[in-house]
Amino acid sequence: MTATNHAASTQRPVRYVHPVIDELGEGFAVFATSTVSVRYTVPFALFITEALDLARRPVLLTRVDARVSPFVAAAMARAGGFWAVQARDRATYDALTGRRIAHLPDLWTAPAPEPHGPWSAAGHVEPRQVLAFEVRAHHRASDSTTIGPLAQDAVTSLGGSPLDRWDTREPLLEPWNTARITDLVRAGMAHSQIVRARSADGTFCELTVDRTRTGLLERVLGGVVAPVGVPHGDLVDVAGRTLADLARKHAIVAASVSLVEYDAGDRPEDLVQHARARQPERPLAQLYGPRAIVDLGEGLEELRERFDVTSVGPARAPSVLVRVETPRTPAATTAPGVH
Repeated sequence: MTATNHAASTQRPVRYVHPVIDELGEGFAVFATSTVSVRYTVPFALFITEALDLARRPVLLTRVDARVSPFVAAAMARAGGFWAVQARDRATYDALTGRRIAHLPDLWTAPAPEPHGPWSAAGHVEPRQVLAFEVRAHHRASDSTTIGPLAQDAVTSLGGSPLDRWDTREPLLEPWNTARITDLVRAGMAHSQIVRARSADGTFCELTVDRTRTGLLERVLGGVVAPVGVPHGDLVDVAGRTLADLARKHAIVAASVSLVEYDAGDRPEDLVQHARARQPERPLAQLYGPRAIVDLGEGLEELRERFDVTSVGPARAPSVLVRVETPRTPAATTAPGVH
């Protein structure tokens, strides 16, 4: 089957000669591909860049049995993009809900069904529970600052294998090397390129660095496959220990760990996303650094009332760890005049 760009827009498609954009409509740009495995390659990266430069919403149009890499999924989410799949009869569906659409703008203009049903375009898939993390940390802008240890610590603390490959595009072919990654980031200041990395067990992450008024802000996000059969409470413990460990080693601004669903790829250790409905994200733990605590204000007391909240990190500048398990039920009170 070959994916085509025949899902009609609300107007006559604009014929546009471009090496990576297959169709321009009013407010959107289409990347249509017949490949089974969609990765964050140079053409796809150029498509995202061009779509945003043209102020168009990116739309990925694939065959129904296609699978996208975590890096493609992340790029589409950042760009506010949508994924559609096209069957052999050219019927087009929202890849994440199974809703049939007549026009591509229906992806974002027509109301989505809630909750999502058990739809799967690819038939049976093997879901993988993944510990998704996001960490932001502050660094001094000095020659001694190295980029990469934060990502490695986050991954291994969550139980993933050490990162061993990196690049800015897929396939990731460069052996993990913090010196080379640091040089690349420095060359891209004030806003670095996105560095993508992976481990042999399917762990993946992205990292970027921005120069700020007070130094450097590193942002790392990614996912580690969760152990099979582990109770939810134990996963909360793993997430909490990881964030507490990061707070001791790094100047964390904010961090979080959630449980999300991916799918197994060709190899069991590979992580991909098939076109299907999936369980919503479930927060496990959050960390607020000393600066973020100030922004929380009175919201911190509300968190203390509802969740398990502890102080972690250096005593002189502690962070707050919130374990998101079962919310606490406020103690019963007696209203004045009621007995």
